[in-house]
Amino acid sequence: MLKSDLLHESLICFSESMLQDEIIESYRSTITDEAIQEVFDDLTAKISEILQRNRILKEDGEKPSLEPEFIDYLRDFESQFSDFPTSYTKHLQCVTVIINKILELTGTDNEIEGDIEPNDFQLVINEDIPHTLFFSEFDSDDMQNSILLISTDDFNDFADIIMNKFFADNMDFLYHFLAKIRPELDFQGNQYILVRPENSTDMNKVRAFIKLKRVSDGRQIHNPHPYKVAPALPADLCWNINNEYQQFNEIIDILSEYNNQREDMLDKFLRMYHIIENFMFKNPICELEQRTGGNMFSIRDFKRLYSKVSKDELDSLRRFIRKVFEVNYDTASNFGRHTRSEWDRFINSRSSDPHSDIDSLLTQLGVLNINQFCNNIPSNEFPNFYSKTVYQFRCSIVHNKETEFHFTHSNMPRMVPILLENFILPSLEKIVFKLVVEKNRLISYSHPVLRLWK
Repeated sequence: MLKSDLLHESLICFSESMLQDEIIESYRSTITDEAIQEVFDDLTAKISEILQRNRILKEDGEKPSLEPEFIDYLRDFESQFSDFPTSYTKHLQCVTVIINKILELTGTDNEIEGDIEPNDFQLVINEDIPHTLFFSEFDSDDMQNSILLISTDDFNDFADIIMNKFFADNMDFLYHFLAKIRPELDFQGNQYILVRPENSTDMNKVRAFIKLKRVSDGRQIHNPHPYKVAPALPADLCWNINNEYQQFNEIIDILSEYNNQREDMLDKFLRMYHIIENFMFKNPICELEQRTGGNMFSIRDFKRLYSKVSKDELDSLRRFIRKVFEVNYDTASNFGRHTRSEWDRFINSRSSDPHSDIDSLLTQLGVLNINQFCNNIPSNEFPNFYSKTVYQFRCSIVHNKETEFHFTHSNMPRMVPILLENFILPSLEKIVFKLVVEKNRLISYSHPVLRLWK
């Protein structure tokens, strides 16, 4: 197809489709306000005038001619008559922007020469790649190896992309994209990908290529799950300036980073896990330091200390959580009973989330087996259940082994952010702040130094 014919046919096709007499007359008859009728008549007359002029230019073998205000006419029409019964207004706006850009790149005094083969490319509606309005990989040696992704969701963004991302060397992209804008195209999709036909049957491959190129340029291709609420604190938390909070300066810094991770729930969870991990390995040191009363440490003391720090992280976490659950949450309950109560409240208050959804996630994580259920955890097993839930969430975010269940923002099950936001993070926040703010035997040092000799 001649490139000049493509420009004319695209413009004329959608103008004629929009201005069909029976559609215009039928819609005009529904307008009861005379002032609005005049606006309708004026806009359709202007669009019709440009259509007639370009019909003549096509017959004379001349390039299309579009007034700079033509886009404004179309946008005014779409804004004021949004219920107009054809969807071609958006098509015509996009076609007009593309033609204007081609005319700009060609130059007013130059002819539009050459042709294109429309079947060289396929236009495919894409499953959205987040934060990606535009992507192009242009192969000047073999045009068919090129890939174009463009978003049509917002016309302002689309027009900005067309006007600023295309130049003389990749202008053929515009011709091929224009050739695929047909009346039968829905054009309601957010993203479209222009790709060679043989690749259009395997769009996962195409999307993976685009995403890898995007991240290699420092771009983001995921939508993080936010968690913006302030930390949950235990009731009646007792602050005391004499509790020597300076021993927790590193933890305070991590909590600041935790608060800063408002837009990314998974990273936020990892910050909180780092604190729990710190406490988990600090606890045996605190117990030894308290037992010696600040007196001299021996090599035997250190051997006993390290024998208590298990190489099995989950086992160490379980032992630490069991100790935490014995700490008073308030005057009426310890952390074990309080956390269990919060768990029961969580699973029983989610009418839109059946227990089977929670069971399915926890089974995938390896927390429950197929014969266990989230609403039937024996009280004596709850500390192990809680520890393993926290640990397996950590592993599923950090690890990426083929044999493990791993999730990211892009593929996480629906229940992951729900469970994090409504139970796991608030419960960990309460544990951390209780242990840091109120002096205790689990993680509070009694002396600022370890005495090794005298």
